Amino acid sequence: LHGGLDQAAQDRAVAPSPAGRRKVVLDTSIAETSPTIEGVRVVIDSGLARVPVYEIFVEDEYRLGWFTNDLGDNPVALDIGAHVGCFSVAFARKHAGARVDAYEASPSTADYLQRNVADNDLGSRVHANNLAVQGTAGTLELADNGAASGHNGVLHLTADAKKVSVRSVSMAEALAVSG
Repeated sequence: LHGGLDQAAQDRAVAPSPAGRRKVVLDTSIAETSPTIEGVRVVIDSGLARVPVYEIFVEDEYRLGWFTNDLGDNPVALDIGAHVGCFSVAFARKHAGARVDAYEASPSTADYLQRNVADNDLGSRVHANNLAVQGTAGTLELADNGAASGHNGVLHLTADAKKVSVRSVSMAEALAVSG
């Protein structure tokens, strides 16, 4: 959610889920406020970890079983800012019938995402997209310092940063793909 998103799209994002479906909201570390959404029972803070692989897969930091155990047999997750795919892979491994639509804007980081999806034989269920997601489709300029750096993104557009322009889809398009 952001201020540039039209009112109808914002209303759809915060509307209560249909009967039998749960809405999962994952917040990024760049958010300045947290939305209040009716029915949200779990809040997950992404923290400042660059690649929390051990915490996710060994310590189960996301507590996937706890907050996803009643999503049904074929849950769908929308992972925006998927980074190297830790959440996407963990979610798909936890739920054999799951589909994940993962979006990572940084080309160098998206390479890691795509490789991790392939290495885990999840290509048929985890759709790794090297696209930005923003209010309207178009392009987005961001820093891409390579190697899945925590300094890739719009917050690190310094004068000496390697800048790239990437294609973007609108939030409404990403939501429509995921259903």
